[in-house]
Amino acid sequence: MRPSTLAVLTVLAACSRRSEAPTRPAARPQVTPERAAPDASTHAPTTAPAGRITPEGPCVVTTPGGLALTDLSGRIDRLRVAAAGHRLRIVAEVTEQRASATRSIDVDAEAEPTRAQTLSVGAARAHVVAAPVAVAGDLQTVMFGTRRTDVDAQDFSRAFAWVMGAQRSAVQHDELDEVVAASAGTSWIAAAAGLRVDCFGNVCEATERAMQGATWSPKAGYGVHVARPEGAAITTRPVTSVACVAVDPFAHTSTFDPERAGEEGFGEGPELSPMMLAADQRGEALPDRCVEARRTRPYDVAIAADASRVVLAWRRPQSVEIVRGTATDLTAPPWVFEGDVGAPAVVIRGEASVAVWAQRNDARSPYTLRMVSWRAGDTVKPTPRVLATGAASAFAPALTVRNDQLVLAWMEGDDRAATIRVGVTAQGPEHLVDHVVTASNPDTNARDPELASTDALTWLVWSEYQGGRRRDQSIGVVRVTRLQLP
Repeated sequence: MRPSTLAVLTVLAACSRRSEAPTRPAARPQVTPERAAPDASTHAPTTAPAGRITPEGPCVVTTPGGLALTDLSGRIDRLRVAAAGHRLRIVAEVTEQRASATRSIDVDAEAEPTRAQTLSVGAARAHVVAAPVAVAGDLQTVMFGTRRTDVDAQDFSRAFAWVMGAQRSAVQHDELDEVVAASAGTSWIAAAAGLRVDCFGNVCEATERAMQGATWSPKAGYGVHVARPEGAAITTRPVTSVACVAVDPFAHTSTFDPERAGEEGFGEGPELSPMMLAADQRGEALPDRCVEARRTRPYDVAIAADASRVVLAWRRPQSVEIVRGTATDLTAPPWVFEGDVGAPAVVIRGEASVAVWAQRNDARSPYTLRMVSWRAGDTVKPTPRVLATGAASAFAPALTVRNDQLVLAWMEGDDRAATIRVGVTAQGPEHLVDHVVTASNPDTNARDPELASTDALTWLVWSEYQGGRRRDQSIGVVRVTRLQLP
């Protein structure tokens, strides 16, 4: 394979880590946490959905410390979960000794796991990002595969496409960093963040004689788009994007001046444009025209849906953005919440929607969880309120709803020592941290919780590393437990 092809298909190491904020907090910050604001949002519902009366109190962690899923051990990235009936599906990218694969495991109500399955889109050597989703009571997995090598191989077109069962999209010029999915009743919708490229392989090379042997960097920009089924096909729509520097790939200039031929600097012939490399420069890094776009790119996407609504959120380095709409219309301007933020989580609960993310006021403050809630039809942006989780920094929130109960999980600590905490309420979301329990093992580095619920069961999943060491310094394992709600 030619070096130019390899350069085109090099995927950025932009792995999403929900528990890492743009600026890492100081270890175990010894500061006073921010006080929970009074009812700052006049739009936040303060009562549970109408229905049966559910008692308040802490949940019970069925397996304290969680059951270790040894088939999902290594460095854990892109942990995703979904539940249907009495089963839970866990999907994660696992890296062992520099080799990575995206694997899937199902767990039953007795916490008995199936053997891990390595996911594929039908193309060899494809990097797969995936998310499970419940559709009409059945668990399925939506996938996207990026082929890094062998552009001319017969199975190349099997990559760069969305796949779920027999449904498949056309080839997308994308290199996705992350995928999340949500059930929309009898259907599903997924959201992705990543890099858009203009073309692959030979198409990216100029054919003019002056440009023979030159290679163009095809990166177009970063963005968020949604995918959903339409019959046997999967279609995608962009929601937001940040374009890289716009340069005509085949444009070039020349310093050649026949009147001054022979003078220094004026007889050198055609000069390559900023995005071109001469033939003798092949193998060198292409100029990066995406520096500014990468600094403001959207990432850490979250999605929630029901039969009529979709809530989509993501973060940028200094803001969380939330878009509300339907599966076919997510064009409304986003609500933007500025600050030093972490990854958001969203959920739809009856007529209300809830979003939670981590944020801090300044470099000396811990990260605390911020919450907004609004009802269907609200047009005024709600005011965030602080959930008083404690003195340690709180990150990586996860949300789920079971019947009329709202469940919140998060990690608390820093990059070397953290615990997983869980709260539940049948009242308004401002009561989520009234009754909190610890789910993870003591003296560990437990990270990135995920939640999933059915009418009968609620599951909590997280990744756990050796205490006192960062996740890139030790081997992690995925852990799972059921939660008994009050």
